[in-house]
Amino acid sequence: MKKRNKICVAEDNEVLLNRLVDALSIDYDVYAAYNGFDAFQVIKETIPDLIISDIMMPELDGFQLLKIVQSDKKLRKIPFILLTALSDEENILNGYQNGAFDYITKPFSMKILLVKVANIFSRDEITTIVENKQTDPLILKINEYLNSNIQSPNIYITEIADQVNLTIQQLNRRMIKFTGMSTSNYILNQRLEYSKKLLTLQSYTVNEVATKSGFTSSSYFIKMFKRKYKDTPSDMRSKIVSPSSN
Repeated sequence: MKKRNKICVAEDNEVLLNRLVDALSIDYDVYAAYNGFDAFQVIKETIPDLIISDIMMPELDGFQLLKIVQSDKKLRKIPFILLTALSDEENILNGYQNGAFDYITKPFSMKILLVKVANIFSRDEITTIVENKQTDPLILKINEYLNSNIQSPNIYITEIADQVNLTIQQLNRRMIKFTGMSTSNYILNQRLEYSKKLLTLQSYTVNEVATKSGFTSSSYFIKMFKRKYKDTPSDMRSKIVSPSSN
């Protein structure tokens, strides 16, 4: 028997939550949560294949839940669909820039939602990092753009999408397909890799490395650097310059 995909659905409207669970349970194993906090507990315990979350919820809203999931390297590859009545451009961009896979506004067609979910699961490669990602023409073009602008703190996803003639949604899907990361996380990753190279140059202080890598906050840079490399920039520099003899 084919293994059923797991979906976590977070929605504080009980009527809508029940409708979603009933519709999705036909083909998937569905785990329901009434707010973002409960949803995160479910996500940690079940490691679902997809997350569908409302934005406006008590205790922990959808944007906050998305950011927490994206900050966890074990969870960040899970496609995340935001479901909300907030249809203005600012909120839509906020969702995509923070790693959302899709953004569906209320009221919505349940049939369309089910098709979107089916399409996600029909493309197994979405959650698989392609081994030759660095040779993909799209990634090469994006890397070229990032390399030319890496020192600027203002690298906008809309500009990258324009550079490769894709919508923000299409770009995000392609990035997840080829790198396993959302566009915003990929930009952050490239900044951190660039900063690591700069640390080998003793002429730059940590603050200067942060600035030259496009970070406006040294504290944020150090926090993100340690999250990725498990060392602070200063500790990493010490290891690079004076490697252990062990």
